[in-house]
Amino acid sequence: MALRPAVLAGRIAARSGGGSVPLRRLVVAQDTGSAILGPARGDLYLGTGARAGAVAGLLRDPARFVVLLPKQGDAGAAP
Repeated sequence: MALRPAVLAGRIAARSGGGSVPLRRLVVAQDTGSAILGPARGDLYLGTGARAGAVAGLLRDPARFVVLLPKQGDAGAAP
């Protein structure tokens, strides 16, 4: 399984008071689990514990993600 870096941009539940806040970060695509169906779907790991579980349960909004790939013929790229 190849690890693929990607840029993720969307919104995530706010820490308190409801609503949501912007989420923009570099992530690594590393799991293609059986629950991830379709070409434009993902699963964001938020950690362990009650807070992570509560926020994860609220994730339903669409997000943009761009997979970063090396240029063709790049001598420093992994095969």
